[in-house]
Amino acid sequence: MGRLADRYAGDHSVADVARVMRFPGFRNKKPGRKNALATWTDYGGDSVDPASFGHLPASDVRVRSNPQPAGRRMAVPSGISQSERDWAFVRDRLRKGADRGALVAILEQRRQDKFNPADYASRTVRKAAESLQLDSQPAR
Repeated sequence: MGRLADRYAGDHSVADVARVMRFPGFRNKKPGRKNALATWTDYGGDSVDPASFGHLPASDVRVRSNPQPAGRRMAVPSGISQSERDWAFVRDRLRKGADRGALVAILEQRRQDKFNPADYASRTVRKAAESLQLDSQPAR
């Protein structure tokens, strides 16, 4: 996506390919889409094949493999994601006086599916602690 943004003066903040386009050959199974086959087209409506992008420079972006299957990261049937469960766990433990460093270590170990588990864990604990400080302030 970054290479396309460079080539066509696009927006670099829109980098999540899953939110921008479907890959050709896959079907749109959302309700009302009638199992439509995805294709790439140019502005004129002509089909575009992968060879059309051969002129773009090689990507310098690292591609990581997911240590867990995608199904493990999806929201459970109750609609609560694992990140929401992490948030509730951390806030509950902080309210009970748990050590922040210990919580970071626990969360980092549990969430090896994250791109950067240490960063995810430290940000979650920091933001949860901040939110509890805001919750304890009197309403104005």
